[in-house]
Amino acid sequence: MRSRSIQVIGTAVAFCLVLPAVFPGDSRGLAHRFLSLRPVVYLGLVSYGIYLWQVPLIDVLWNDVFDYPKPAYIFLQPVDGLVTVLVVLPVTVLVATGSWYLLERPVTRRVRRRASLSAR
Repeated sequence: MRSRSIQVIGTAVAFCLVLPAVFPGDSRGLAHRFLSLRPVVYLGLVSYGIYLWQVPLIDVLWNDVFDYPKPAYIFLQPVDGLVTVLVVLPVTVLVATGSWYLLERPVTRRVRRRASLSAR
């Protein structure tokens, strides 16, 4: 039950942090300025690719490249978690970037083009 309450509290805190960025009102607050930074906007652009590629890349890098025995909770291991973040995160962002430019963006453009043609 404790785990569930931590999830609810974490979700509520995240919601309260994002809310001012989504509905900034007249003034541009700290959250809006942070979310407007180019690197953060870029990560938002490729975030779906990061979501899709992170687990397969962790699995490949841990099993095939590093040949580590993979723990059940990678990020809870102090050294292994740091290695995972320092190595897998840049590789994941690179692969997600390639996925965005070579797959997601062309498919999205084609779907939008067909939808606009069929709406005429």
